[in-house]
Amino acid sequence: MIILQPLSNEELYRIINNENKSIEKFRKANPQFQVDHSNIASTVEEIEHFEHLYSHMGLGAFEFAPSEFNFKRADSYTFQPIFSDDFDSFLIDNPSLNIRPVVIDEINKMISCQDPSMGHAVYECPDCHRTYCVPFTCKSRFCNTCAIKYQMDRALEITSKLVKCEHRHVVFTIPEQLRIYFRKDHNLLNLLFKSCEDCIKFFFKKRAPRKKLIPGIVLVLHTFGRDLKWNPHIHCLVTEGASSNIKNCPFDDIWINLTHFDYEGFRKSFQYCLLKSMKKYLKSTLSSNDFKDFKNLVNFLYQSYDNGFYVRAKPFECNPDGAIKYLLRYFNRPAMAQSRILYYDGTYVVFYYQRHEDDMYVVEKVHVYDLIKRLIIHIPDKNFKILRYAGLYSSHKCAHFNKLIKKLSDVSIKTKKMLANWRMRIQLYFHYDPLVCPFCNQTMFFSELVVAKNSS
Repeated sequence: MIILQPLSNEELYRIINNENKSIEKFRKANPQFQVDHSNIASTVEEIEHFEHLYSHMGLGAFEFAPSEFNFKRADSYTFQPIFSDDFDSFLIDNPSLNIRPVVIDEINKMISCQDPSMGHAVYECPDCHRTYCVPFTCKSRFCNTCAIKYQMDRALEITSKLVKCEHRHVVFTIPEQLRIYFRKDHNLLNLLFKSCEDCIKFFFKKRAPRKKLIPGIVLVLHTFGRDLKWNPHIHCLVTEGASSNIKNCPFDDIWINLTHFDYEGFRKSFQYCLLKSMKKYLKSTLSSNDFKDFKNLVNFLYQSYDNGFYVRAKPFECNPDGAIKYLLRYFNRPAMAQSRILYYDGTYVVFYYQRHEDDMYVVEKVHVYDLIKRLIIHIPDKNFKILRYAGLYSSHKCAHFNKLIKKLSDVSIKTKKMLANWRMRIQLYFHYDPLVCPFCNQTMFFSELVVAKNSS
């Protein structure tokens, strides 16, 4: 990792004297960037940064302070051309990777998303008689376009379930030493969900053993960090309170507010629940030698993490709507937003991310195969549920759920029915009516449905 230091006065003076030459050189070498000439210091820094990036860096990464990361990009790049150009050759050149069938299916669907040849609907304007083609979407878990709709759907689904109370945003993270096990066996991700759920329920049970408290829990799996590396962790939205499951209890005791979360208790409880469940599962899946190594690793983790695994449950103002948006921002979509791609030339990809630890911007230049590898490992298995509900929000209702339903939003059912119409969804999510003619503002009518020849 190379950290770019600010330019000294002598270096800056030297470059400013050769300003025209440097800028012209930068323009020719990097036509994808527009340089802001209003600030010569900023311009010089950008020239230096990207000259280093493309000329000297090779494959690697550079760090930028947030104030230095101020260039404007002229071009936009998407995953469709990247994967359409390179995915087939990637499969041929990497036969030993054992690519999962679900990965190939999701990538192929994403590549053909909104391709009219794969099927479309035709609408006609009754006034000007213009026809409009509405191509079918792919509905792939790896499609950024389709992800917007699914994210909004899930956000409304969660919102309709939430009890009217404060919620705590809790994050459960596993240590780096355990990540390889979850990478090799995705079934362990189910144990991760269960361990988080058990940890939260144990906390509420410990607070009031006799009242059998049931909290509301929403769990969302993220398998990546900002640098796209494999880093499975669970984001939870937990009610700051719980419902009593004791029959015939007074109505005033149905809901009990709990604002104090035992932060250290969460960490140790999560550590115990996860390692215990992993030992039980891996005992039947690993060889004797590998399982012995794992038990040694467990002993090491207990010694190294004597305060438990990392759990963020500290109190802070949590807006449920904002928390839901954060939880679902990578739901049913690639691990990286397309807007983070700065450059693609058919062989190399340049992208950036903001590092969580110090908010520094890191720009990486990698081979396109490397980017594909980083992205496809985060595609979930078929029918795997990234979003899950537990406790009060699960399908198993507590004894007094019918009374507690009074705390739920009154418009949730009406909203769900309204959004069953695709036209309503487009209007809500993208703020335009897809069936209104842009030339005469008349409502278009359905004309015909064209289905791809190879579709069943």
